[in-house]
Amino acid sequence: MENSEAKRIDVLEHMEHLKPIFEQSYNFIVITTPELEEPGPEFIYVNSAFTKATGYSAEELKGKTPRILQGEKSDRSVLDRLKKELKEGKFFQGHTINYRKDGSEYWVEWNISPIYNKSGELSCYFCVQHDITKQMDIQKETQRLLEIEIKNRIAQEQMLIQQSKMAIMGEMIGVIAHQWQQPLSVANLLADSLIELELDDANIAKKEIDDTSHRIMEQVKFMSDTIYDFKNFFKVDRKKSPFLIVEEIEKVLKLVKPLIYKFKIDVKIEEKKRNIYALGHANEFKQVMINFISNVKDAYEERGIKDRVFKIVVDSDEKQTYIELSDKAGGIPQNLLPQKIFEAYVSTKGDKGSGIGMNITKTIIENNMNGTICVKNIGEGATFFITLPKFK
Repeated sequence: MENSEAKRIDVLEHMEHLKPIFEQSYNFIVITTPELEEPGPEFIYVNSAFTKATGYSAEELKGKTPRILQGEKSDRSVLDRLKKELKEGKFFQGHTINYRKDGSEYWVEWNISPIYNKSGELSCYFCVQHDITKQMDIQKETQRLLEIEIKNRIAQEQMLIQQSKMAIMGEMIGVIAHQWQQPLSVANLLADSLIELELDDANIAKKEIDDTSHRIMEQVKFMSDTIYDFKNFFKVDRKKSPFLIVEEIEKVLKLVKPLIYKFKIDVKIEEKKRNIYALGHANEFKQVMINFISNVKDAYEERGIKDRVFKIVVDSDEKQTYIELSDKAGGIPQNLLPQKIFEAYVSTKGDKGSGIGMNITKTIIENNMNGTICVKNIGEGATFFITLPKFK
């Protein structure tokens, strides 16, 4: 205690000529003894800015440690680092919550330097402090607003995705109606023939009746599968899971088979490696593929092109998966390349298009699957390049 008091008097004598400067400072100036172990360093000097900010007078702080300013919300890890770095003779910079005399909180930033005397002995710690409460409040409010903005953007993206699904729904219902025409007709004919068999000849073989009944059930199952595929397409599942890329593409082709057949589009899939997986939402990926097929169909129809090819190439290397989708539909207008085609409400179809299909495609690929998408006009049409992280 006597040694501490002697150091305090020695420091005060040597800094006497600096006091007028410290008293004019807007920053908090604090000088303490160099003891770091319990009960801790003691105040040697505090300036007026410090006493005004904390509510403690210089007289009240005599013989006290700066630890009286610490409390429940003071960051223990910062305080531990402070002690460690000062023990190692290093300069310390950090911030945490301190407490005024009345118990109210304030954020403080410290810059603490060890001061040595002529003999090379540690004499005291010199600390410049700043009240950063306003800055931290602004940072906290900015973070809050950022989180709200992120939530709003996610909600907006989900709304656009849903709008895109609803736009597709109309076309999909038409596809289902078309898919059901043939099995309904077949089932109807088979049912008529079954009735005729039962009425015609009492000795008719049971096997023939069973075969006809089985064929009817096959048609009913096909219709049921169509509804199941359609229902799953619109099912919302936010948990990402791995899926086979080509398998999901084939499911889409099965779903839109009548549309492809009606508009005479030759879809070719080239899988350069077997069993290539992606991580994401399979239904969203199927939505991407339906967007492409719908756009290709519309482009061929609008331009009256007869040679209708849509080629899908799937490949991967050690780190990434690649999907190329190309057509011969005349390409994308140059004013929409390279990125404008992906903006919301931009369409190559004029008033006939919603302008959200490619925007949703980009959102799904880049935001939801952590991939990239770009497009170039190559040869007689457009080629889209999708890159995804490889799922192992």
